[in-house]
Amino acid sequence: MKTVLASLLFVCFTACSVKALQCYQCAAAFNNSDCNKVSVACPIGDSCMTAVSATRGNPIIMKMCNAKAVCSAAANSGSFSIEGSVISATVTCCNTDLCNVNAFYSGSTTARLNVLLLGASAALLFLLSRITA
Repeated sequence: MKTVLASLLFVCFTACSVKALQCYQCAAAFNNSDCNKVSVACPIGDSCMTAVSATRGNPIIMKMCNAKAVCSAAANSGSFSIEGSVISATVTCCNTDLCNVNAFYSGSTTARLNVLLLGASAALLFLLSRITA
């Protein structure tokens, strides 16, 4: 009977083992592809965290493992503390392997979209002026 119980416990522990979450990690990169070169195993209970901050209009991307509560608080407040400095950033948290592959920087995307819409509007006005003339 003890052998059966020991066997069941062994099967349960090997089948129910907890695997560490894998996240991309980088200290400060200027583009997302540079930030997706190193992956690390996080401590149990951590989330993958991505923080995107802007300095003079240029994005700075940071990716790391962080405690779920800390990551959620940073995402809600829009800032986080690193080495004693508070950084204003767009923070996202996720909980699946390598889920922090993307980094969203709304500033550059918005600027590109505005330029595209402005150019399209100018072209439309030019065409309309030619048609009505």
